Amino acid sequence: MEGMKRFLFGNVPPKGTVPFNSNPKKKSTTTTQKKNYKTDIKKMKDELQELREMLQSKEIEEQREALRKIVLATAEGKDCSFMFMDVLKIIQTNDVSLKQMIYLYISAYASIDEQQAILGVNSLIIDSKHHDAHVRGLALRTMGNIRLQMTAEYFVQPLLNGLDDNDPYVRRNAVLGLLKLLHIPNTSIDREAIEKKFVLLLNDSDSCVVANVINAINELPEMLYLLKSPETISRMIELIDGASDFTQAVFIKCFTNYVPSSSQEAERITQKVFDKGSVTNEGVVIDTLKLVLRYQPFLNASKVEEYFSILANIIMKMNASLTSSKQYDVLYIFYRNIKHFLFTQRKLFVSQLFCFYISYEDPINLRIEKLEILLSLAEETNVKDLLDELTEDSLASLDFAPKTLKAIATLVTKFPSLASQCVSSIIRISNEVPQLSESCLVALSEILIHTDGMYLKALPLLLNNIENLENVEAKCALIYLCGEFVTKITNAKEFIAKCIERYTDECLEVRLTLLTACGKIYCEVPFTETTQKVLEIAIKSVECDERERAVYIWRILSGGEKLVKGKTVGMEKVLERREMLMNIGSISTVLEIPKKDIKSYSAPKRTIKNIVGDKEKQQELDEKNKEIYAQLKQKRNQGNQKILSVENERINSLISVSNNVHQFDIDGMIIKKEGKLFMKMRIKNTSGAVINGLFMQINNNSFGLSCGTFDKTTLQVDEIYSTDLPLYFNGVSLEGKLNNVMQLGISHSTKQVSFYTLIMPIYLASISEGVPTQPRVCAEIYHKFPCDSTLVLVFNHIQPGESKNVLVDCGFKVVAEKVEGTVAKLIMIIKLIKDIIIMADIGIDAIKKTITFHMKSSDFSQLKLMEQSLTPLF
Repeated sequence: MEGMKRFLFGNVPPKGTVPFNSNPKKKSTTTTQKKNYKTDIKKMKDELQELREMLQSKEIEEQREALRKIVLATAEGKDCSFMFMDVLKIIQTNDVSLKQMIYLYISAYASIDEQQAILGVNSLIIDSKHHDAHVRGLALRTMGNIRLQMTAEYFVQPLLNGLDDNDPYVRRNAVLGLLKLLHIPNTSIDREAIEKKFVLLLNDSDSCVVANVINAINELPEMLYLLKSPETISRMIELIDGASDFTQAVFIKCFTNYVPSSSQEAERITQKVFDKGSVTNEGVVIDTLKLVLRYQPFLNASKVEEYFSILANIIMKMNASLTSSKQYDVLYIFYRNIKHFLFTQRKLFVSQLFCFYISYEDPINLRIEKLEILLSLAEETNVKDLLDELTEDSLASLDFAPKTLKAIATLVTKFPSLASQCVSSIIRISNEVPQLSESCLVALSEILIHTDGMYLKALPLLLNNIENLENVEAKCALIYLCGEFVTKITNAKEFIAKCIERYTDECLEVRLTLLTACGKIYCEVPFTETTQKVLEIAIKSVECDERERAVYIWRILSGGEKLVKGKTVGMEKVLERREMLMNIGSISTVLEIPKKDIKSYSAPKRTIKNIVGDKEKQQELDEKNKEIYAQLKQKRNQGNQKILSVENERINSLISVSNNVHQFDIDGMIIKKEGKLFMKMRIKNTSGAVINGLFMQINNNSFGLSCGTFDKTTLQVDEIYSTDLPLYFNGVSLEGKLNNVMQLGISHSTKQVSFYTLIMPIYLASISEGVPTQPRVCAEIYHKFPCDSTLVLVFNHIQPGESKNVLVDCGFKVVAEKVEGTVAKLIMIIKLIKDIIIMADIGIDAIKKTITFHMKSSDFSQLKLMEQSLTPLF
């Protein structure tokens, strides 16, 4: 019912609630509200029933109208998920427009309930084989939009089949759908099949299909080599003619990442892009500029100049078009990308300076970008016109005037001969608009510092227009001027002394400026008492910046040194234009941050499973992990190499009993090959005589383990005999608690027996027949185990990529698995001889490199033996 309320009314108050009534005497209003609420509920129910009847109608028009209302409500943010089953009932319609709306609805709400979503799988698979190409394409697109692991496995094969469809629309959607499925973890997709089909699709006749394949390959690092071949590049050169703007942008980006083999190839690619590329799309133009910059080392200087000139004309036309259409957001991004090109190729744009003049309709962010471009393009020939324009802008726009005034001051640093005119403009602005006098003071202070106080006579004229100095930046500017030019400004010491009286009441910026000013005054005129007073106050401040500034000044003054003239704080931001240009069109250029400093979110690595017979078996794509795992497996299977740690070296190793007669030097361990057990042994005859009739026997044990016979029974003196002796579970099993200590004896014709012991890892007694792996069955088994029969193990410094494979080789079977962040969760089960079952809830943390076991069994002693067996492996 709540879903229905949200569908028709949005946020509706619950039944019985009444808005607060300020006048309790007026009960009629409350009664009316209750009646209206009941009326609305009845109306809502009637509309929902009407929608259901329209969906169930045999008239296509009524079904369309009902679905149109539902889709419209969904677009408005209303919850329509409760209509899912009603919509699903008409999915088999033959009307294409109706089917399109149904697919749109399913894409929006399939992820809410997986059990309902799976009901539509069969219909989508059927429609993927429909005679109408539009329906097939819609079905494949919807498959990609339903991003559920439960349904993904059903959609893989239809999408792979869609790559071979005759219609390009279907092939495009198949590529995109397949790429979306790859975002779903633990989805089984045949890598080799995808790679073969992508190779074929790169030669497709439809340019959009090729562009989609390129985008898919760019997200699959192991397939990037497909885009580096000259054949692929040649095919894209052929298809760029007549391609859409999107397709051209994809092709040009691919050209940019390709390294041409010769200057002729680079010129051929560049010329083709300029001949056939779009000149109306901003993205294509920026990508083309990036292509020329990347290929610049391969091209002639004259050709590069020609290409730059063409691009400059296109950029100016595009600027005019975007400005006239008032696409301010696009224009802002456009400026952020091209301004580094403008700065390096100024001569191409100097004559077009007026095109970047600020308009009163421009938003603030666009004005800032235009102001930076104007300052960079200023030259002796146009700087006077620019000064007049900035002056008029300051008078016309009060909110942006502080920035334009600072720009006027910046002109003086580039063109010192213009200082007099800039000061006159600032005084004019202050006289005509007194509200801007404080901003004018900040700009004038910049000019005075740069010209060493040449125009200090203008300062009193400007101060006459300021009644109360309240702006922090203006106050800091005036204080700094008094400190810098204390001998030239009348009453500078008195002004600073007056400010120091209110020192503790000022903000941090003003206090820091006062400290610097006092230090400068102290170096020029007697100011000892006041300077000492303010430094003592500052050193006791709670602000670390203030304390450090005070200590720094105190040390300099006590050493008899002087503070440096000019600015002491601040550093001009330096941008590496070349680096920005090479990354044009990316977020680093827009933010003006070097690409190496951008911290981007890394999505979880997508793995593609190779299906070879059994889907549960997959190859590890990480070559390093494969090598480590191979080494580990080899060590576990070879008797002459030990994988045991020092503290566990007695595990799975033959140990001689102390009272043995020294007849043999024996090494041995139990290994498992192809599901069968063997005792891998190396026996050396140290008795000093020839031995005949060699044989071995294993005493009765908990597993009923027995051994076969040696294929060689005679050993010469000091002869070494190596063998894999087969073992069987056909002996007598001891009753009672499980014990993994094996006792065995080795003898020969003299009847002298040498006794040995071996602690057998209990996972070697695992069997593969009759192991339950159904989640529900395993859950029942797990809950039947006693609560006190639980063991928790944690192993550190593991190899996360290989831990699962190690456990599978030990005999564990995977019941369920999922990934939560950086932790892989596994439910595993192992069945041993005598129907012993051990279950484990395992967490493998890839970041911390730890593995945690929560194991349960019918007997706690079995878990301790498993701990003893697993410890050497991890």
